[in-house]
Amino acid sequence: MLCIANAESYFTRLSPAFTRTLGWSLEELMSRPFLDFVHPEDRSYVAERQRQRLLGETVSPYSFRIVRKGGEVVRVEVLRALTSDGGG
Repeated sequence: MLCIANAESYFTRLSPAFTRTLGWSLEELMSRPFLDFVHPEDRSYVAERQRQRLLGETVSPYSFRIVRKGGEVVRVEVLRALTSDGGG
């Protein structure tokens, strides 16, 4: 699964595998901040990882839970997170 999110934590691109795995439509996923889909108990942890990444800190691989449409919880692992300055 591949996703790209902006500094405000909204998805800007998602792979088809992302929508298939989570059960949410592309429109649903892109209309809400990413943290809305993270399990409530994991939100502060994930928000801290995002903050570190935006500050340019190295973020080791980490895992957390996402709530699929319908309520099922799945664990995902972030192997690599990059910050883009918007340049080419």
